[in-house]
Amino acid sequence: MEKQVVVGTTSGTYPKPISLLVQTATRFDSSIYLQKDNQRINVKSIVGVLSVCLKSGDEITIYTSGKDEGDALRRIEGFLANM
Repeated sequence: MEKQVVVGTTSGTYPKPISLLVQTATRFDSSIYLQKDNQRINVKSIVGVLSVCLKSGDEITIYTSGKDEGDALRRIEGFLANM
């Protein structure tokens, strides 16, 4: 599954929200990837998520694949939209 999302943070992204995003992603069995521009990273990797430098208004695409992909997509989408 895939979905485009706009990052909804108003104050930039800091390690704490990124850490919570990664913790949320690791609860799912599915693979979860995020793409910003030409950079695609594994959302379960804190180093990967930090490397894309997410900020308010960024348009990204979330990709999920696996047995709980729908739930994973909805949860990660909600997290990013309200980060």
